[in-house]
Amino acid sequence: MDETIEQLLSRLTQPVRQWGQGVMSGYVKPAFEKVREAITPKPYEKTIYAEQGPSPTQAPMPTATPTPTAMPSPTMMPQATPSYAPSANDYDLAEIERKIIAALTEYGGQDLPLLNFVPQMLEAAQRYPIFQQNPYLLPEVGILESSGGRNVTRPNSPFNWGINYPGNLEAYEQMTPEEILERMITGLGERMPAYEQFRTNQPLTDEEIRAFSNTYVGEPGAYDNGRSLSEGMKWFGGF
Repeated sequence: MDETIEQLLSRLTQPVRQWGQGVMSGYVKPAFEKVREAITPKPYEKTIYAEQGPSPTQAPMPTATPTPTAMPSPTMMPQATPSYAPSANDYDLAEIERKIIAALTEYGGQDLPLLNFVPQMLEAAQRYPIFQQNPYLLPEVGILESSGGRNVTRPNSPFNWGINYPGNLEAYEQMTPEEILERMITGLGERMPAYEQFRTNQPLTDEEIRAFSNTYVGEPGAYDNGRSLSEGMKWFGGF
């Protein structure tokens, strides 16, 4: 036989080796290449990572500035309409006070007792329309009735208020002059029906002042022997 043993073995095993090579090239090698490709980083991936660098810190989204809401305009409360028509000097109590003090001082000096009642008379001018419209009514009554408090003939009452009513004199002995004046103020301002006709919400006319005098004194022709109540009130206003 011309073939050697090696040649015989090579020829006999050639089909097996060819089959194995086919398996390696057809199945095993492609699978191996895919695995190696998956685990081996590609050059372009490294380049992209180098260009991007570290992830920048994300800047916070800008916060919208709220538009200030306009405050609604305050609603003005309606002002009460006075029930009477005030005269020009109603709102100048300082001037009324000056005139009363000047007139009383001119009449009886700085120690005239009626001067002590000026604050109470000014308060009455703020409480009742009859005194607002006729601010010199009370001081002139005080002059006509008791010479400004120098000739008080009834207990504690320089204005002689209510002296003709039974029981008042005894009651006044237990009261202060200020308390009696308060009763006079409320009586003229609102309590006594006899004075309702003089609560006109306007300055009293000369005729109305004369009628007031008669009602206050209780007889016609009151103050006829001297200056009238109307004249005295105008005298106060002239200071």
